[in-house]
Amino acid sequence: MTVLKAAEIDRFVANPPDAGGVVLVFGPDTGLVSERATRLVNKASEGDSDPFNLIKIDAADISADPNRLIDEVLTVPLFGGRRIVWVKDASGKNLNPAVEPVLKLDDWQTLVVLEAGDIKKGAGLRKLVETHKRAIALPCYADSDRGIDHLIDEETREAGLSITREARASLHSLLGGDRMASRGS
Repeated sequence: MTVLKAAEIDRFVANPPDAGGVVLVFGPDTGLVSERATRLVNKASEGDSDPFNLIKIDAADISADPNRLIDEVLTVPLFGGRRIVWVKDASGKNLNPAVEPVLKLDDWQTLVVLEAGDIKKGAGLRKLVETHKRAIALPCYADSDRGIDHLIDEETREAGLSITREARASLHSLLGGDRMASRGS
């Protein structure tokens, strides 16, 4: 089973594997799901936005044509570089018929990132990914107190600001349900 713990997720996203694989980014915190998927894709692609290397596909398209995913995974980049297939909105779609053939491949170099919402444990895509050796699940839950403190520190540092203890406590009480909403506050 390859489900990363909270402490391991940021390290994984900052240093994704060079080999191919499937990464499911999921959870009830849709802002954090989007943030982690974006960071993972950006880090894995090293900023390469070549449309032949970075493919963004809606899950509805994959669900309608399950063979499209394996076709994209097996396509060799025209000008070299790393190929990444980013599947958006993977919740609620039956993607197992598309993902299973990819996981059965002996060797591939494409990174497949599946961005999903909340998926129950033991259900469909999550079960498939969590039980396979070439797949990794990155759960995204609401920030803990420590996570909120880290977010406040990160945002104030990036803005070149400092924050008083009282302001931090007040801000802390307003944040945490959704990462995107927290960053927008």
